[in-house]
Amino acid sequence: MEGKKQVIIGNSAAGLSAISAIRSIDSSCPISVVSAENCMAYSPVLLTYYIAQKIGRDDLFIADDRFYRERNVKTIFGSRAVGIDPSQQTVYLEDNTGLEYDNLLIATGASAKHLSGEGANLPGILTLRTIEDAERIIRLIKDA
Repeated sequence: MEGKKQVIIGNSAAGLSAISAIRSIDSSCPISVVSAENCMAYSPVLLTYYIAQKIGRDDLFIADDRFYRERNVKTIFGSRAVGIDPSQQTVYLEDNTGLEYDNLLIATGASAKHLSGEGANLPGILTLRTIEDAERIIRLIKDA
């Protein structure tokens, strides 16, 4: 693994565990983490507590800037991976840049399934999977 480029798509508990595991056997190989969300890793399980105001936004996070910095991880937050070319060992980001890898981990987790059918697109029909979803709900319930 020494010197090989590690790319992790996803910035959740699985991605953080992978970073720690890689660093336990190689302290210097390049590691890049790509996340569509523009924030540090957080626990989606806590989002309902955040909406209910039982915890603050800062309490959602399970990693901070220091976690990535101490492990020498390049973070690419707020940029969605939109394609992978295994033959070229390249991940393509939504801004058309390519990110080369020797080893790739896709740790994107789950995504919310949107309803289909009549009324599925009404303004009060929401999903809850991300901080952005939670903040949208918080804005809407202020006027409910």
